[in-house]
Amino acid sequence: MKQQETILPFELYLNAYLANDYPHSGAALDMESVIVFEQPIETELAENKMENLMQALQLAISKDSLGSLVDHALQQSDLTTEEIKSVTGLTESVLDSVKNDLTFTNSIPVKSLVKLLKMLDLPLDKVKLAIEQTFEKLSTESKMFLSIPSGMQPSFRKGARRSAYPGEVTNLRSDESYLYQNREALDKYTKRLTELYNQF
Repeated sequence: MKQQETILPFELYLNAYLANDYPHSGAALDMESVIVFEQPIETELAENKMENLMQALQLAISKDSLGSLVDHALQQSDLTTEEIKSVTGLTESVLDSVKNDLTFTNSIPVKSLVKLLKMLDLPLDKVKLAIEQTFEKLSTESKMFLSIPSGMQPSFRKGARRSAYPGEVTNLRSDESYLYQNREALDKYTKRLTELYNQF
């Protein structure tokens, strides 16, 4: 059975327009592209739209993730890796994973993280906002990479530097499953972090 050709409303209207303007031309369809591409195109954004986009971009960039917050605080302090490890129990590799936002916050031992935050004198309200940023960032990345077939996933992502870290970070990476990626788990973790932060 012959398949019926589907004609879209815009194509029908355009054909009627061309046939009306060029009734004696057998090349009406060939004129479609000429008419369409001869129309003037605005290549510049309206000034107010550009300002809105720049403000939205600036707002997004200005939000600290937990990693950027901790990294900046560490640069401002004179704490050594050994001092941090002796107080918090966080090894250098785990600390690096925190600074670079390579792991979901709620996969880090909560007591160790609280001790780190106290050592760096980071305010709780700012930390909670930063934890949200890290969660959103890693959740978005995870969803994006899950949509790519495993054989096509680029090697520059998280797994590429895995050999540079000892076993504890590798364990964190392999545990990035539903347990750490769901909102309920993060909310419980943040609640417990708040309790411990106020106790120390």
